Formats: sequence, C-alpha cells, structure tokens
Amino acid sequence: MSALLKRIKRFIFNHSDPNGLLHQDRFTGLGSGRTDATDKGMPLTRREVGARGEKLAVDFLKGLDYEIIERNFRCRQGEIDIVARQDECLVFVEVRTKKICDFGTPEESVTVAKREKLISLANAYIQTLNNAPSSWRIDVVAVELNDDDGISRLEHIENAIN
Repeated sequence: MSALLKRIKRFIFNHSDPNGLLHQDRFTGLGSGRTDATDKGMPLTRREVGARGEKLAVDFLKGLDYEIIERNFRCRQGEIDIVARQDECLVFVEVRTKKICDFGTPEESVTVAKREKLISLANAYIQTLNNAPSSWRIDVVAVELNDDDGISRLEHIENAIN
C-alpha cells in the first residue's frame, strides 16, 4: 500500500450503520446563535457551515481518543481551528467544510499559501508553550455536508502538511 494511502483515513458516514454509531444525529447542537433556522428550511450561512464542520471534526477526533486542547486559537498570524494531542504528538487541525463541491473538494481548497500560513501558526503556538512536545504535525479534516446539512463525507488526513 502506498504511503499516501496509509496517511489517509476515510470515513463515510451514512444512515445504514447497524449500531447507530455513525448516525448523523450524534453530531447535533452547534449553538450557532440562530434558533431553529435549519428546522425552518433556511440554509446555513457560510459561518454556520464552518462551525458545523468544526463541531463534527471535534466529535470525530474525540472518538479517535484525541485530546482536544484548544479550539480557534488566534494570534496575529491567523487562526488554528483545532489544537489536539494524540499520545505525545501535538496535532494542529485545519477543518475544511463544504456544502456544494462544484468547485473541488474541501481538502483541495487548502492552497500553498494556506499551508505556509498553517506552518507559521503552528510555530507561533509552539512558542507559547513552556514544555513544547518534540513532535507535532498538521492534519486536515475535510467535511462535505448534504442538502439536509447532514454528513455526506468526513475524511481525516494525517500529516497532510509537511
């Protein structure tokens, strides 16, 4: 198996899971500030789509026994969506969420400039730590939502940015 295939973990969420572990209802309650907007058929705003994707990513990573250290870390260079720990490795997670994939997949939207910025942000975060871990990496979680704002696809790419 190629190194790229080993790095990619693909998880397709659907309603046919017999144990109900992957059912989209597990991923609810974003607290977006809008009351019952999706129940009334109103489309999610761009910000709400992003918040839903981040919430789904956090729930997913917790299910893989990642320890979530911080969400939406901000500094003058920008923002890191999720800072987590997997064993002794510090993991910076960029979450990309799309509802309509007419112009490419969520993971394809991580440009070269964004990759460079994420590396800079990771270094800035590490400088804030007293006892920084020796190993760290940057992952990408790609989320595609269906028309009902449920999960169409969630893909976790470890060490996506070198």
